[in-house]
Amino acid sequence: MLTTGYAVYQKRDVSPFRRTASAVGGRASSVEFIVEPLPTPTLVRPDHELEVLYVRLMAPRAPASRVIAVLPRAGDAVRDVLTAAADRDEAVRRAVIVGVDAVFAEPHAPGHAEAVAAFVDVVRALTDAGLPFVWRTRAGIEPGGLEPAIAAALGAAGRLCTVELGVAAVDDHDARALEGDLAAPFEARLRLAGALVARGLVVRALVDPLVPMLTDQQGPLEALVSALAQTGVKRLGARYITLTRERAKVIAARLAGMQKALLQGVFADEPWQKPDEDTGPREVHKRIPPAIRRRGHERLIEVGARHGVLVEILDPVDDDELSRSLERAEQLHARDQHASKAPGKPVRLRPQLDLFAVSSKKKR
Repeated sequence: MLTTGYAVYQKRDVSPFRRTASAVGGRASSVEFIVEPLPTPTLVRPDHELEVLYVRLMAPRAPASRVIAVLPRAGDAVRDVLTAAADRDEAVRRAVIVGVDAVFAEPHAPGHAEAVAAFVDVVRALTDAGLPFVWRTRAGIEPGGLEPAIAAALGAAGRLCTVELGVAAVDDHDARALEGDLAAPFEARLRLAGALVARGLVVRALVDPLVPMLTDQQGPLEALVSALAQTGVKRLGARYITLTRERAKVIAARLAGMQKALLQGVFADEPWQKPDEDTGPREVHKRIPPAIRRRGHERLIEVGARHGVLVEILDPVDDDELSRSLERAEQLHARDQHASKAPGKPVRLRPQLDLFAVSSKKKR
């Protein structure tokens, strides 16, 4: 890990689970919580992170299902995994809890009490084991909405618990474009952060994803960091958006025309990169150009320093990556200059702009 100034540059945690948005304020469709085996992996120790236990507590029974499956005997299941690891003399040094956002999005849904009990049970199991854990969430709460049982369990965990609160944007419209229509409002997330900080918990905001020209400019960053600092959040992690083909289609359908055009242009000349388990993306993907990422990182670090917030950069740019990118840009410029002077049929210089194209079927 490399520390620079008031920022910490580090390799990102690679979760085996996809992150999902949550909702607060009645926008989510009605669901029902049912205690039953989940359709996805629930207790995972990845081969590349055997010292980390990932706990997915809840998941939809099926895609678009209104039934949320809740891990049965959740606390005992965690205890069983930790006991089995100890019997094999395998160290588990921390845990990560995900998949709890629906508890906050649907406080009046049938089975909500059982869902809350499962979350509390897992928190208590990890606390009893003295195991540090991270609760990753994008949830928010209404005024006075932190469930007392959850507040008590997290309060008892104290410094063993770090809450990683995902925040895509201050503007709720932008957040919905990046996270989906059920994204929790920014103010609701601030209320959750404030309630947790007031109970002595460490809350680390995660700005994920940063988007060029949309959320990484001075104004949006100032508003975001200032609001978090006033809530008592003193740590913030950030990484820029990484596009897969599927994600490009989803975002293209949500962004306004100008926003889509800007993002399209940013990615146009970037090469497709192979899947990489060590850095997270498990599909062919594109990254934001290194020069843009570095400038955005610097803006965020400066804003954080003014508000006393430690910024952790999760997609740092090294000099070699920047040099390769600049060299590639020069080659593309030279190619375009040559092609523009060549006689004959016009050359399609930017076929990768089709990354955001709407299919011909949709156009009809």
